Amino acid sequence: MITDIYLTIINEPLYISGVVLIFILTVFSLIKKLVKFTIVLIVPCVLFVGYIYNTGQDSLGSAEKNFKNVSKKTEEAVEAGKKKLKELEKKLD
Repeated sequence: MITDIYLTIINEPLYISGVVLIFILTVFSLIKKLVKFTIVLIVPCVLFVGYIYNTGQDSLGSAEKNFKNVSKKTEEAVEAGKKKLKELEKKLD
């Protein structure tokens, strides 16, 4: 069944041109969608970088500062947790 369809398409030049046309249109539509997707991703990034540049904010410095603050708070929370666990162990003994 499928073999018959394949042989018919291969042997008829009109069918081959139709299949090639459908293939080209499919590839073209995929490329068109990828270009739109890329534009949708790039435009906000460029706008954000332009905003940061124009306002003079130091986004990397802020990120490092925030990271250090989070690291410090995490270390404090871990130490407090360790102290509580030791207290609970002592109570259980």
